[in-house]
Amino acid sequence: MANVSKIRNIAVRLLLAGASWGFVAWQVASRDNLAASLGLLQQRFANQHFLFLLLAVVLMMVLNWLVEALKWRRLMRTVQDVALSNAVVAVLTGVSVSVFTPNRVGEFLGRVFSIRLSSPLRAVLVTLVGSMSQLSITLVAGSVATLFFASQHSLLARQLPPSLQSTVVVLTVAANLAIVMLFLNVSFLTRLLLSLIPRRWRRIRSYVKVFSRFRRGLLLQILSMSLIRYIVFTSQYLLLLLMFGVEYPWPHLLMLIGVIWFVMAAIPSFALAELGIRSSVAVAVFSVYATSGQPSETTAMTLAVVAASSLLWIINIALPALVGTVFLHRLKIPESIFSFRRS
Repeated sequence: MANVSKIRNIAVRLLLAGASWGFVAWQVASRDNLAASLGLLQQRFANQHFLFLLLAVVLMMVLNWLVEALKWRRLMRTVQDVALSNAVVAVLTGVSVSVFTPNRVGEFLGRVFSIRLSSPLRAVLVTLVGSMSQLSITLVAGSVATLFFASQHSLLARQLPPSLQSTVVVLTVAANLAIVMLFLNVSFLTRLLLSLIPRRWRRIRSYVKVFSRFRRGLLLQILSMSLIRYIVFTSQYLLLLLMFGVEYPWPHLLMLIGVIWFVMAAIPSFALAELGIRSSVAVAVFSVYATSGQPSETTAMTLAVVAASSLLWIINIALPALVGTVFLHRLKIPESIFSFRRS
């Protein structure tokens, strides 16, 4: 029986590694404008300033995932202490497993099954809180950026009566405050879930009590770390756009990037089209901006935006996912996953 379990784990690891590498290769190779993007990248490589900035973007990727590992480790302390090295391994393994799964649901399993944990389910719930914090920052910052974007570049928004425009602003601010306050009071999930889960399900009820361990001070730390990550990958995108020749004022670029993140957060991400969705959303947002009286050469702008978006995905997602496959040998899938017998 032990040999069967070992073979299953090896098979799963090989399957996940093959899926990660295959998905990354397919995403890059299937781009319609791959040749043009590679040509643009080759031109830029001749510039030493471009290479210096590209190195900065790669180093920021390391910072991005290091902050995520520190955030996850801080969250995990509520259930179990995890060494920073193990947290980094877990995060990278999670990226590797999640890269080809819808909405990156594989991230939770990749993290919790890559290191020894006393309660994997509690670790999944803890990881969920981390994802909620990142989503909260994205929604708040993105809604503000979208508000500015609509007020400047949407004919419908500009035609609204001043009173209605003010109402939209007030509602946006109220919604953002509600998002932050809900996250800072995530412990209410324990009370909510306990009221919904039957008392006879004692084991499940004991798991959901993990949400009650999150105090406001800790949640503020987690929210701050998520904000740091948001600033880091937004700065990466800004640098790449400037590096590829998108010559808009940087405050405008920050606004457009915020809108892109906001739209991406609202769209269910099916992994098989993730890179295509990212590029399409970015091009659509920049196209609206470019046709609103901004001087731009559409073809050159489109190619630059696609190149920047694709390279950002390769640096921030594909590269960590490929590195994460190195640690897939540590992934241990519980026997219960393969068992469908009733307990």
